[in-house]
Amino acid sequence: MLVARLIRRHSSSIRSADETRRAFVNFFESEGHIHVPSSSVVPPPSDKSLLFTNAGMNQFKGVLAGVESADNWPSRVVTHQKCIRAGGKHNDLDDVGKDLHHLSFFEMMGNWAFDNAYGKETACKLAWTFLTEVIRIPKDRLYVTYFGGHSGWGVVEDVETRDIWRQIGVLPSRILPFTDENFWEMGRTGSCGPCTEIHFDRIEGRGEVPELVNRDDSVVELWNVVFTNSMRQEDGSVSQQDTMHVDTGLGLERLVSVVQGVGSNFDTDLFRPIIGEIEKISTAGLSYAGLVGAVDADGRDAAFRLVADHARAVSVALADGARPAGENAGFVVRKMVRRAAWHAVTRLGVPRHALRELVPVVVRSLESAYPELMREKEMIEKTVENEEKKFWSTVDRGEKQFLKEIKDLKRGDTISGASMFQLHDALGLSPDVVEMWAEPRGLRLDMQEYDRIRQTARDLSKAADVKKTGARR
Repeated sequence: MLVARLIRRHSSSIRSADETRRAFVNFFESEGHIHVPSSSVVPPPSDKSLLFTNAGMNQFKGVLAGVESADNWPSRVVTHQKCIRAGGKHNDLDDVGKDLHHLSFFEMMGNWAFDNAYGKETACKLAWTFLTEVIRIPKDRLYVTYFGGHSGWGVVEDVETRDIWRQIGVLPSRILPFTDENFWEMGRTGSCGPCTEIHFDRIEGRGEVPELVNRDDSVVELWNVVFTNSMRQEDGSVSQQDTMHVDTGLGLERLVSVVQGVGSNFDTDLFRPIIGEIEKISTAGLSYAGLVGAVDADGRDAAFRLVADHARAVSVALADGARPAGENAGFVVRKMVRRAAWHAVTRLGVPRHALRELVPVVVRSLESAYPELMREKEMIEKTVENEEKKFWSTVDRGEKQFLKEIKDLKRGDTISGASMFQLHDALGLSPDVVEMWAEPRGLRLDMQEYDRIRQTARDLSKAADVKKTGARR
């Protein structure tokens, strides 16, 4: 934990996550921005492209894509958006717990300027002023990156942004060009544009290390400022547009770790109370040590992080209207409850059916920004309790049959899709439950075969219904 030991707090009076979030909104309101509340993490029914809201730009993507008028919004906006990345293209679920930065639920703060409301210079100055004057991060801990150009796309180096940073006072040795890392795109075609990022060196007093930017976890990206001013064409070329939107993103959890002088998101006041509650209800007398990888040999600290993260994500998703189900977003919620329960009990010595005790701690940490969590607190607790009861009932019913299915397998072998389907069809054991048993035994799952067999079974069932009723479902 060298990084954590070398970090120092800064002289700003801002300390807590609540203060940091509030300072961000207040600063941009003082600069003429209108605070637009977070949208739900459950997308509207009309948006079939997402399981969950997964970025700060989601509620504005119609403007960025050119299919919605910017007149529907204030010209200058500040937000802190609830986001869940646990499915689809942006899926961090399987990485949560394994390192010190992946989260399934996070808050993305951002400021926006639509239809040329302001340009690159103002956007850069606002970001720099907030970090160095409001938060008071030392300038010699910061680096900035900009788009270095790409001849194959027909896009030249963004020297305008480079020169703006020089005018602001950033040393040339701390202004670095990149290509893919500094070009934002909505999709294979459509809206796009160069971006500039601000990075923070977590280790104090080691001098300039530009070679570590975008290369080493000790230098972390804090802020991404996107200039959406172009369109990607079918042939891969990029054409510039007359209108520019400024779209920025600043992860709250990461910024709070900098403000509080700690080495990871999980050491901030957003997570420490939850981890403390896990320690309290554990019957094993365990304490979180912040270990990662091989030194976390038994996976206990990874389990602490996973359980704390999933408690947050599940609480927010339920408060916003998601419900456990067998598919889509509801299945992700169910999977997170099951994973949290499994790791809490098997790795951390937490009694069965105790997961609901984490909900009040989550609510207290977020209710000032998201009062819906307090309004839905009892429902969240009851839903988590019911889901955990169902999960352990499934586990108790199916473990003996699982052991029969794998009795001839050894570490490194694969559980066939046919075996998995048998467990699912006969006992209701979904692949995520089987995976929890398989992982510590070093067994893999043949998901492709399982999906094929399950789809065949569905098709046969539909065909039987058509034959029986004479109508298609």
